Order: sequence, then structure tokens, then C-alpha cells
Amino acid sequence: MNKKNTDTKQWIQEIREFVHERDAALRSLDRRQLLAYFQKYQIPVPENEMIFWASVHRARLGIRHITQKEQEDSALWLMKHGFSLPQETNPEVLQRVRKKGEA
Repeated sequence: MNKKNTDTKQWIQEIREFVHERDAALRSLDRRQLLAYFQKYQIPVPENEMIFWASVHRARLGIRHITQKEQEDSALWLMKHGFSLPQETNPEVLQRVRKKGEA
């Protein structure tokens, strides 16, 4: 195996680890775990608490390995706090959340 293939495989593994850690932190909704993840990857943390949580919930709507219930919970949180939902929000989730919001 040449160096280029080794570098590519290592890069792919690093991306997989990054995504796994990101998804775990976002799914946890644990502030300490989120902050540790942000610090590790030098991700700026919003000073405003509401913006912090809105960012987390919007990010949760964009990850692949999350349940529909978790997506709905984040969409509801955003709506209840006056934030818009990302355009990419799963249409099924959007429909269910809107029905819940009307109830």
C-alpha cells in the first residue's frame, strides 16, 4: 500500500471519529459533553445560552444517526422558543411537529 492510500484511509477514519463524537454529543443534550466536544475540535461556543441550545437543536436536525423522536423533540424546542426550522428538516418530522404545535 502506498503512502497516499494510507493517508486517505487515516483521513477517512478521522472523519468517521469526528462524526461519531459529534453525533454522540448532539444526541446526549448534555452540556458538559457538548462543551468537551466543542473544545476538542475548537468549535466556538455561543455566549448566549439560548443561542447555544438553538444551535445544538438545529444541528441535531442535520445529522443522519438520530431517531425521528429526537428530531421531533429538537424541532419542537426550536418552534417553542421562536426559532425557525432548517429548510432541510425531514418533511415527516415537520408535519408531525406542526400537528403537535396546533394541539
